[in-house]
Amino acid sequence: MLRGVLRQLDQLENASEEFLQANRNYAEASRDIEALQAGRQAATRRRSEDTIPAYQALRREGQAAFRSGSVDPLIAHTEGAAFGVNKARPFSNRAFGAEANAVAAGNELMQRRLGRELWFRR
Repeated sequence: MLRGVLRQLDQLENASEEFLQANRNYAEASRDIEALQAGRQAATRRRSEDTIPAYQALRREGQAAFRSGSVDPLIAHTEGAAFGVNKARPFSNRAFGAEANAVAAGNELMQRRLGRELWFRR
């Protein structure tokens, strides 16, 4: 029964350029939504050697979703840290620097502020 439905969908796709384009648009939008979750996972569980190429392989809209997804857990972690804890420390390693350069191009102001915070908290 499912094969019959799939066959009919294939016929629709072949018969209509608009239907084919709608399917393509849906697939691209779905990948953008999935990029949001990929960014969230990248911020918490992935290596920068994997994260950077995954980010760069996305189209512009997917990259925006990836950035949004990755920043949420980082903000939550920072806001949830205890009073007096150096909240800039998790952002001071080379891996974060490499990811920030790839994902947030032109982030010199952020890097300067993080560096100043690290120096101040010593």
